Amino acid sequence: MNWLKWFIGSAVDPKFAVVARRTGQNVAAVLAVWAMLLERAGQSDEHGSVAGFDCEGADVVLGLDDGAACSIIDAMRSKGLIDEQQRIANWDKRQAREESEAARERKRLQREREKLEAERVALEKARVEHAAMSQDVTDCHAMSQDVTNVTPKRRIEEIRNINTSPPVESLVNQDRARAREVAKGGKASPLPPGMGNGEPSSGQGREERGDQRAPDPANFSGPGMEFVELRDFYSREIRAEGPLDGFAEYKQLKAARDPTGASVFPGLFQILDDLAARKAAKVWNPGYEISLARYLKTRTWLAPIQARASPQAKSWQEREDEANYAAAIKEAARYEAEKARRREVHQ
Repeated sequence: MNWLKWFIGSAVDPKFAVVARRTGQNVAAVLAVWAMLLERAGQSDEHGSVAGFDCEGADVVLGLDDGAACSIIDAMRSKGLIDEQQRIANWDKRQAREESEAARERKRLQREREKLEAERVALEKARVEHAAMSQDVTDCHAMSQDVTNVTPKRRIEEIRNINTSPPVESLVNQDRARAREVAKGGKASPLPPGMGNGEPSSGQGREERGDQRAPDPANFSGPGMEFVELRDFYSREIRAEGPLDGFAEYKQLKAARDPTGASVFPGLFQILDDLAARKAAKVWNPGYEISLARYLKTRTWLAPIQARASPQAKSWQEREDEANYAAAIKEAARYEAEKARRREVHQ
């Protein structure tokens, strides 16, 4: 180092007066030796060390008696001005170099640049993670659409395999067919064991007993398994429905016929497929789904499937990312403006 600090008040410091009294030298000689020690500490390879100080040379330069500089140094050591490692006490603390205003400003700008770069990297990482998350959600949604299209059929088939009892509608059709045969004078086909109205469970039919009267009408006042499955699926996938909501419309559809005599009811599987497809296409906005009664009454499955436009609000993460990105852009612009202003001042 080419310079060192000399603290104001050193010339009247009582410690130097004590050293002067102990050595029999005047204060001026003590201060001169102290100044030479500081210069030696500043020029040493290990800043602060005064090891190897030439006491005899100091006596000659300062015009002191032989041995005066060594006695002054010994007194300074006993006073604590020089430590046991032959170093000026508190050298690092008192001789620490202060940075200039320009250097501090350069470091401050460097820290701001590093902070902006870290924020940019974090923002880019967050945007990549958000895009990946959105892609995962899209893939899961596509898989859920496939599962929705397949699950109803599979569930209906499993239930039908477990419960082999024919639905109420099939029993009604059997009773009507047997009634027509009996009215024409024909021989009615027997019902399955235990399935007739008061039929014995042993399998003996009415024809074996010679009973030719028309069968009693079946009770079709309550919903059968087919309607229950339709209602449960509608309540689970579209909107909640009551036990008998849409049952009257369902019975009308089952009884209605087209000009060829075929039923206008397309079948349970086709209805479930249509409902699943409309749900996947988001035909109805949440909270505005039509009722099962209206769906059946208007024969909605005949209408083309067309999704409704629904505004999608931005999530809190998207809004936060946009705010962070705008703040980073603003800070970068402020930094560039400040750099340009300083460049103009230096020019």
